[in-house]
Amino acid sequence: MNLKLIASGLAVSGGVAAATMFGGNQASAVTYYGCIVPVTGGLLLVGTTPPICTLGSIPIQWNEEGPPGPTGPTGPAGPTGQAGPSGAPGAKGDTGPAGPTGQAGPTGPAGPTGAPGAKGDTGPAGPTGPEGPQGPPGEFGLGSSGSSGSSGS
Repeated sequence: MNLKLIASGLAVSGGVAAATMFGGNQASAVTYYGCIVPVTGGLLLVGTTPPICTLGSIPIQWNEEGPPGPTGPTGPAGPTGQAGPSGAPGAKGDTGPAGPTGQAGPTGPAGPTGAPGAKGDTGPAGPTGPEGPQGPPGEFGLGSSGSSGSSGS
């Protein structure tokens, strides 16, 4: 598309012109061409194809969008977002080392009396005891000691 515009009053410095195109949706890769008259600063024959400039005018070109500028400063941190959902449980970890032995606890209460045990074996005979005191005298003839016989014929 070729547009023929005559613009005057544009500031020109070092052979560079700045212009803005209005109308239609132009892609940022579009290059615009024109002829500038250095004596008056007028811009002639603006379009998307290179023009044939008249005597005394200089051909120029520019893009709708210039080169990217430097990166701007980092903005302030945004607010903290909402907590996400809980993740799945992880795998069971290895058993850790044994901890130190704790202090002994207090003695507990006595337990109930247990059931009687089974009868044990007879133990060995004890030593002979000391001789006892002499007993009282017995009655004569009535005992089983001594000889008794039949008398008479």
